[in-house]
Amino acid sequence: MYTDIISYQIVISLLKKYGIKHLVLSAGSRHTPFVRSVEGDDYFTCYSVVDERSAGFFAIGLIMELKEPVVICCTSGTSVSNYASAMSEAYYQGLPLIAITTDRNNYYLYQQEEQCIPQANIFNGICKKSVTLPLVESKKDFWYCSRLVNEALLATNHHGSGPVHINVPVEEKLFSFTTESLPEVVKINRIEHGNETLWAEKAKDLSKYNRIIVSYGQNEYPSSKLVKNVEMFTQKYSAIIMAEHLSNLHCKGSINPYNALRVKYTQIQDTLAPDLVIFVNGNSVEIREWLKHTKEPFIFWNVRPDGEISDPLRCLTDLFECDAETFFAKMIQYAPAENIENTYLTEWTKLCEGIKMPNIEYSDL
Repeated sequence: MYTDIISYQIVISLLKKYGIKHLVLSAGSRHTPFVRSVEGDDYFTCYSVVDERSAGFFAIGLIMELKEPVVICCTSGTSVSNYASAMSEAYYQGLPLIAITTDRNNYYLYQQEEQCIPQANIFNGICKKSVTLPLVESKKDFWYCSRLVNEALLATNHHGSGPVHINVPVEEKLFSFTTESLPEVVKINRIEHGNETLWAEKAKDLSKYNRIIVSYGQNEYPSSKLVKNVEMFTQKYSAIIMAEHLSNLHCKGSINPYNALRVKYTQIQDTLAPDLVIFVNGNSVEIREWLKHTKEPFIFWNVRPDGEISDPLRCLTDLFECDAETFFAKMIQYAPAENIENTYLTEWTKLCEGIKMPNIEYSDL
């Protein structure tokens, strides 16, 4: 059985999906829900080291021996401070040490509660990423919590390895263990430039989808090479390029969906909803608001040069760390040799061309 605290369920589920097996656990009470859950799961190898400072350096030794990330976990309060020396050592040695600390509800901070100190940013300057999880009480909380844990675990080896901190507030000391299985939590993949095997796999995945929408957001005028690649992309995959006015993209395979989304909303929802959405470049206001309300679930990819996790549609599975030109060039490089009959583009084009708007001077129509 697992703890009934959902934030801890999410952490445990994602540790397993990232292949993180070794955990060094220290004494205390508030983190008992996590400790008992992982000790009862045969996937994990747990080590008991009572003193937090010793536990941190024991974990560093494991990292250097195993060549993989290791978790340290402690209770709330000043126990967390004892990890500082090991976190500092891991930071300057570039070692993927994952500190999971239990915390009190933030409401009780500075209210004379026992074992309650400011933990959220306690390792700032000596860790690559620090997140404090929400108390999960809604579907939106679940998504937010999952995203934060993904961000932290991805940071352990992004542009070099290093330590991260996951701070987990819990409401009082909850010791109920009635959850038989962990929830399904989406693991976010970051695809970096240079990982050719992964790029080829993603292009193969792309070929499996029949209704792909690429939201090409606000941007400056694209280069002729980018325009050519965008046009070729819609010949290789069953995709349309949705480009609003501020995208400055005008080419074959692209449409401006503004009028269609306003006039034919119900028809689009019923017949033309996507099964994969890809965001490229800046914001796309109209498209984003429509996609948030589609009836059928879809897969979401995001393309960002900075590699930062951004999930405006709350269902991100893959983050491509590159610019638009690189993304389209790579997907064309690994695309099927033959062009396809893009019926999805044909249907959208027919719909948009069938909407006749009046030409009214001094009007945004």
